[in-house]
Amino acid sequence: MCNPKDWIHSPSTSSHRYCQQKQQQSRRYKVRVHCIVTRRRFEESKTENMELKNLQLYLENRNILEENEKLQQKAIRLRLENQALISEYQKKITSCQTGA
Repeated sequence: MCNPKDWIHSPSTSSHRYCQQKQQQSRRYKVRVHCIVTRRRFEESKTENMELKNLQLYLENRNILEENEKLQQKAIRLRLENQALISEYQKKITSCQTGA
């Protein structure tokens, strides 16, 4: 006959399976939670990286626009200087032609 102590310490097959299934479910749950947490952290860091990249691109774009504005102003000044020199040159040529 079975000893009651042996019966208590040796789990029945169905209760043992039930415990194993519970442990597996618990492990699955922990893995899923870990995956979800990891995914959220990744997405948050991805969002932060995108925001940082966006800020960097914005600042770079602003610097390019400022440089473009400076170059446009310089081009206007050079065009005016060029027109003044051409006008002065034409005056010298006409004065040389009329004086000769």
